[in-house]
Amino acid sequence: MHEITDITVQANGLHLAGLRCKTGATHKILCIHGWLDNANSFRPIMPLVSDAEIVAIDLPGHGPARPWTFESSG
Repeated sequence: MHEITDITVQANGLHLAGLRCKTGATHKILCIHGWLDNANSFRPIMPLVSDAEIVAIDLPGHGPARPWTFESSG
């Protein structure tokens, strides 16, 4: 069974959000969306991949991720 969950990541002052599809597989796939898109664009394909765990991130300012600012860059 594929469980798709919302995730948040904080690193170096940035607050990112995204999705994770946990399958129990050891292989990992990182999905990064294009301009004016978000991590949800990968949701339809996540259940189709059974041999890898998928993480799709929202870049700063997209989806629920916070916008990037000069202050957040350290």
